[in-house]
Amino acid sequence: MKNIFVVEDEVMLQQLYSDLLSMRGYNILGVASNGEEAVDKYKGFDVRPDLVIMDHRMPGMGGLEAAQVIREFDPLANIIIISADDRAVWDSVKLGIASMRKPFSVTDLMTTLESSLPKGDPKIDVKESVPMPDYLKPRAMYLFEEEEGTSAIEHFRTLISNGYKGIIFTRKHPDTLLGTPWIKDIPTIWLSTAPTSNIPTISPGNIQKILIMLQSALVENTKLVVMVLGYEFIFTNVEFERVLNLVQVLGDRIAASESAFVIFSMDSSVIPDREAKLIKKEFKVVN
Repeated sequence: MKNIFVVEDEVMLQQLYSDLLSMRGYNILGVASNGEEAVDKYKGFDVRPDLVIMDHRMPGMGGLEAAQVIREFDPLANIIIISADDRAVWDSVKLGIASMRKPFSVTDLMTTLESSLPKGDPKIDVKESVPMPDYLKPRAMYLFEEEEGTSAIEHFRTLISNGYKGIIFTRKHPDTLLGTPWIKDIPTIWLSTAPTSNIPTISPGNIQKILIMLQSALVENTKLVVMVLGYEFIFTNVEFERVLNLVQVLGDRIAASESAFVIFSMDSSVIPDREAKLIKKEFKVVN
């Protein structure tokens, strides 16, 4: 039986979580009403909770701050931040903490909870450094022409193993990636026209948000690698000039960074030849 720790200042929601999760076979290990109480109780548990459900806005210490304090005490703490604030959702993503937007349905809650709970999969130790290929140099953008993104993911993993912080923008549903243990704690954003409450999402019409997120991440991490999977999806939803401009501005930001990388995976066979050639000029193409 999995142990759940509920942190929520509204008594009605505390009871809702407790009743719902108990009926689904989970054990409510404890309940806290604010961040300070959450930290104190977490440190006092005899067993580590399998999951902490943490509200964002609470009196005193908020959920994000409490989550960071708990992570300092226990780096393996498994936490979901619940918030109606898009900024809080993004901040939690940058910290490698799962998040879910309010309002949400019972199905949303259970899907997020079940995907966040440990499944006993063996860990892949990305702390073991994988040698970097000679052609991979910082302050550059690399394009892998492929359908599934396999080579891009392997190069991304290599950089993660060498101490880089990562961000993933993917056309594939994040659940197809987050089942991989070493990817689980990496901020992952879905490129989709169907926003959801439990997955950070960017719609094609708002692709400039990628630049906003990138700039924020570069301020916090000098060693950063950004991976974009399935960029051809953007071509089908946005005029080409905007698609090209995003790549050009992204390239300028990376060139001005200290040691950042960008890795794109794209199936160029579905893009008109002229547009594909213009896009490729902005990258170092890896075959």
